[in-house]
Amino acid sequence: MSSPTSSNFYINMENSETNIYKNLLADDNKSDIDSITIKSNKNNLKKKFKENTNAYNVEKFLGSIYYYYYNGGYKSIVISQIIDVLTMMFTILFSIVIFLVIEWKNVFYCSVGKRGCSDILFNWNIRISNPIYGIILFLYMIVILIFFSSYIYKFFCDIIKFKHIRKFYNDILKIKDNEIDTVDWRFITKRLIENQMYFCDGRNLDEMEMVHLIMRRDNILIKIISSKSIPLNFIPYTKEPIITSVVESMLQLTIVNIICENMNPKNYQNTVNNLEKILQKRFKIFGILMLVLSPFLFAFMILSMFLEFGRKYRIGTSISSRKWSIYATYLFRNYNELPHIFENRIDKSIMYSNMYVESFRSKIYDKIMQFVSLITTTLFGTIAFMGFINESIMREQTILGKDMLWWLILFGIFIAIMKTLNKDIVHYKSKKNLMRKICEHTKYYPTHWNDKEHSKFVFNEFSKLYQNSIISYIYEILTIISAPIHLLTTYHKSTKNISRFIIKNLELHPIYGVFLKSSDIIDDKMEKSIVNFRKYYSN
Repeated sequence: MSSPTSSNFYINMENSETNIYKNLLADDNKSDIDSITIKSNKNNLKKKFKENTNAYNVEKFLGSIYYYYYNGGYKSIVISQIIDVLTMMFTILFSIVIFLVIEWKNVFYCSVGKRGCSDILFNWNIRISNPIYGIILFLYMIVILIFFSSYIYKFFCDIIKFKHIRKFYNDILKIKDNEIDTVDWRFITKRLIENQMYFCDGRNLDEMEMVHLIMRRDNILIKIISSKSIPLNFIPYTKEPIITSVVESMLQLTIVNIICENMNPKNYQNTVNNLEKILQKRFKIFGILMLVLSPFLFAFMILSMFLEFGRKYRIGTSISSRKWSIYATYLFRNYNELPHIFENRIDKSIMYSNMYVESFRSKIYDKIMQFVSLITTTLFGTIAFMGFINESIMREQTILGKDMLWWLILFGIFIAIMKTLNKDIVHYKSKKNLMRKICEHTKYYPTHWNDKEHSKFVFNEFSKLYQNSIISYIYEILTIISAPIHLLTTYHKSTKNISRFIIKNLELHPIYGVFLKSSDIIDDKMEKSIVNFRKYYSN
């Protein structure tokens, strides 16, 4: 992010070193730390860190400090990652059962008889007769296992890394793990400022400068997406920008990585001179790689979506519930706005957003849903009661060629769907007031919405930002295929415009690389960002 303090940020750090030290507390003897005072032995302590540790940069260190705070401390991070690993293992095993064990042909043709279906539906002696299908499954399992192995590797690396971050919190910042959930981030930044001699030699960083480093990559991505200066319509025949997690990762791996890694002080001029060629090469490599992996990612995403729908139903969340799209979050987010601050702000808009969407629900829709719900629940209850009295009815009695158990399951599915769609009848008359409440938290209110909050036009635009979860999942699946094609075609042809955008909006710091450019003319988003930042950190 650029800000009025950016020039001071650069001056303060210009004469500083580029490296800090990973294992800040490699010596487990706490008494050594306690016996050294900052005033009298600062230089000796720094020398000791340099002799016993490996170097890595301030940006990554502060990012790890924030990640540790954001995720609730060491135990929370470890448990969360263990659950993620177990979830990944379950998904892989589930995919094996789906693709290899279940005999799908027999599922459609098996009927109840003397022999039954159990012995022909599940084939535990896995044999693949079709060689092409076998090759595809083999490649799928290889891709998934490689991904899983990288996940395990990252898991163990994070355990080691955050163990050192925990020691830094406990011994240097004097903040215990049980305090992480209750302590305010502003308190942590003050402790970081007071103890910055442990991780930044010769610097004098303030809150803005520290957050500036933590948010460097996010700030660049906010600028790329919110400015709409590069093509973002990743799904064909759609005019509006579509950002999914697949697209977000693609932008990170291509454009943002080039900016943050290639455009460092040593290689800056060479990278700028050859930026178009570097972009073309990166787009081509990742486009082809994603295209090759897209069938496997597509299958994996379908399974993940199925499991996610099950999780939502289990916790009582509607599968048709709405949430802010990824594009909307980048549109609403201020520069230098840390995730926990942004999420706290945007979560306050959810209630009013749901009320605004519900205010457009027609009475006709409500009447139809009530009628369908009445029929399905009555039939479901009748069949269930009959089966409770005499269970043989469920197998022997048929309607339209299907036994009663089949109809019971069908009506049960209908009831589950009705539950998510049929809500209490509440009609909100003042759409303008609801929109104002939403905008208080999102800080987003296009001028052409003014006095038109009741119109279908505004509702349709709002619905594209506050998206149905099912639509979001469909977009995720579609961009698995469309994003690499977009990368190889539209982006490959637009490298000249993209390189101009990068050079125009970024400036070089002599030590840390590129940041968003400071400008004499501060745009509206930048101005709001500065005001909100000062408001938060002045409290």
